[in-house]
Amino acid sequence: MLTESIPERGEVLPMLRVKEVAAALGVHPATVYRLIKDGELEAVRSGRPRKQGTKARGGAIRIPPEALEAHLSRAAITTGV
Repeated sequence: MLTESIPERGEVLPMLRVKEVAAALGVHPATVYRLIKDGELEAVRSGRPRKQGTKARGGAIRIPPEALEAHLSRAAITTGV
């Protein structure tokens, strides 16, 4: 499990960066972006909003640790061993 203990009410767990999630999954960061785009991995965008008149979305993408754990549990392959 990624979290050592259950957080107290109101306590905020640190969010994970795309690179950290990619390393945990053993995939390229582009794969993490695809998982987010396809709705398979929950993520939030935080930080500076986009500049007026640009197509850039702005802000940083962060993944809650519990979203990574949920994705891993859904993606787990059950073997008969």
